[in-house]
Amino acid sequence: MPPVFLATHAPQILACWPVLHLLRPQLQQHTFLARIQRMQQSGYQLAYIESDGVVVAAMGFRYLDQLDAGTLYIDDLVTLPAAQNNGYASYLLDYATNLARTLRAEGVALASAFSQAAAQRLYLRKGFRPLAFHYYHPLDLGTGE
Repeated sequence: MPPVFLATHAPQILACWPVLHLLRPQLQQHTFLARIQRMQQSGYQLAYIESDGVVVAAMGFRYLDQLDAGTLYIDDLVTLPAAQNNGYASYLLDYATNLARTLRAEGVALASAFSQAAAQRLYLRKGFRPLAFHYYHPLDLGTGE
């Protein structure tokens, strides 16, 4: 298993930009570092795997203490296309599961787009089960123009 690192310093966070931007194309590079650091103040953590000095997979997660359960929630999980099928996402899911056990969380959760069939097959193989639909209501905040 390749080592999983936590991005705690600016250079590590910035090294995760190319892979996270694939998953979240709306992110802007010039605000990425500040956004991650702000999220980290609220408990967000960013784990990553490197190959030959390049971040090839990343996972953003946080611990949620909810009324029904303590849950390690995976916000982001992505692998560079050229690095897919090397088990990196699987290693990151194992990392999350082991961390959740250490935290004595009741489970690990994530949301997956309907279009991500390959990812969903991985989640099922790793013991995740569909539990509910995840709904989103976008708000038009306007541009002020």
